[in-house]
Amino acid sequence: MRRRHRHLPAAYGAPQRRTISLPFARPLVALCIVGVLLYVAATWLFGIFGFGISQRAAATLAPEQRGMVQVSLEGGDWKRAEQEIKLFPGDSVQTASNANASLTFFDGTFLRLDEQSTLRIEESEHGQDDSTITLELESGSAWVATPAMSAFTGAIVRQVVTPLFTVEIPTRTETVLSGQSIVVYDADGPGATITVAGSRKQVIVGEGQALALPDNPATATDLYAFRSALDPRAVTTPFVEESRQQYGSHWKPGDPITPPSGSGTVASTPLPTGSLLVIDAPENGAVVGGSTVEVLGSVDKASVSNVRVNGYAAQMNATTGTFRIELALSDDEEITINVEGINRDGIVVDEASVQLVRNMEPPAAPAFTFPAANGETFQTQQRRIQIRGTAPPRTAGIIVNDYRLQLFKPGDTTWSYIANAEMDNFQEGENIFTAVAIDADGRRSAPVAMTIILGGETEGVVEGAAPTEGEESEAEEITGPTDQSTLPQNDPLQPGSIAVSAPSAGTQHVASGTSTTEFLIEGTVPSGTATVWVNNYRLRLFESGKTFWNYIAGVELGTMKAGRNEYEVIARNEQNEIIDRFTYVIEFTQQ
Repeated sequence: MRRRHRHLPAAYGAPQRRTISLPFARPLVALCIVGVLLYVAATWLFGIFGFGISQRAAATLAPEQRGMVQVSLEGGDWKRAEQEIKLFPGDSVQTASNANASLTFFDGTFLRLDEQSTLRIEESEHGQDDSTITLELESGSAWVATPAMSAFTGAIVRQVVTPLFTVEIPTRTETVLSGQSIVVYDADGPGATITVAGSRKQVIVGEGQALALPDNPATATDLYAFRSALDPRAVTTPFVEESRQQYGSHWKPGDPITPPSGSGTVASTPLPTGSLLVIDAPENGAVVGGSTVEVLGSVDKASVSNVRVNGYAAQMNATTGTFRIELALSDDEEITINVEGINRDGIVVDEASVQLVRNMEPPAAPAFTFPAANGETFQTQQRRIQIRGTAPPRTAGIIVNDYRLQLFKPGDTTWSYIANAEMDNFQEGENIFTAVAIDADGRRSAPVAMTIILGGETEGVVEGAAPTEGEESEAEEITGPTDQSTLPQNDPLQPGSIAVSAPSAGTQHVASGTSTTEFLIEGTVPSGTATVWVNNYRLRLFESGKTFWNYIAGVELGTMKAGRNEYEVIARNEQNEIIDRFTYVIEFTQQ
């Protein structure tokens, strides 16, 4: 029998309700619950076993009360920031003219933007074990201070990206960054690691060093050629001093983050000189002739924990309470060396200073002693003869006929040079030998000359001999112009007539060596050449009518450095017109 279904009466036109069964609803809800429980359990387990989960961390932006500071949240429109605000990854900050702003990150890293600068926060992730701060400096410059290693738990990577490079900043660092350069005042370990954009090339910039990259650093053969010792005058820039004061105002004794040396509050009344800090060397009023000076001193170990000399951190010996630093000197004739003693709270507790006088005068001229004296003429039949002379004080090297004597060492008082007909530095007839002394900074003395005549029947100094036309004696200076600024700058009359044959023929030479390496650049010029110039230096030994010339490129001479070296060679006629212009390049890697 069929079962009949009864239908309940319903209003006309009213919809009837139907129940739809969803057999997968309950399992779906169960899965969601299980997922939440697994997430909670995983977080708990990761925390127990040391696997922290990173979270986005805010940075506090503090606009200074001048100029206009703007922020862009998550790439939105720029809006003015007039008070402290929290910024997260994806947010940007921009300073206008005469405006500055500072950012304080979760680990204690402090960054201060210079005026007309733009910074974007790419990453600010705080994890239990691994944390990351990545910032993009799109324009302008920034002062950055990072805390000591003990101030933050766990590993952290701090990076600043510029259009040309990415820098990884270590702990306890004070640095200034721009789009093309970096200056490192303090840094733990070897220093900041710079990676060039678009390549894997890296260079490390350590404490007390600066790096200024070219427009296209990816094509540079040696990035270390662009690294240099920090200019002492760089520490006195208003931006750096103001940044240190701003950082010091955010820091207070007892905080786990120690400010960079030099920040904080300077004692208004320094303690008596010598009570906590003494400069042992150099003496006040000392005259220095080199480009560096070693500063030595001692401190009260209980009161002074760090010492800064002209803004640089000195090397401290905690056992003996002494400090030392080799300081690069500016080109000023009068130099002030300021030494600050800093306690553990970052407060300057004592100061001392000395005044130095830098001797900028070139060394005195050397002297020929054998086989004749300065300005004399010697005649001989010997095809090999030893020329001897004396060197004045402060002489670091002797150059004879554009050749630097390899056996002469700084401090030597005598020198010698071999003239040998078989070595092509001694020829039949008159031979003029010119000697020049150079100091440690590459400054050259006035030249002195002696003439040796090879051949004839006479042996000895020629009585009454006078220099012939074109020769130089001790009392004579080179005739004619010694600077090209007033000479004609016409297009070359005979383009392509200058050639270089050594150290490599053509237009370029690639080599490596030490600080004593030298290269003799040799070449030819067209007939009718009266003077030859290399990088605006007139070759003194080149005589009108000759077609052969040479020039010494050396690190100690100051005519070559690590990296790319360009030598512009210009040949001029009797009317000082340019006959030809030629550029020779030496790519030198210093070991």
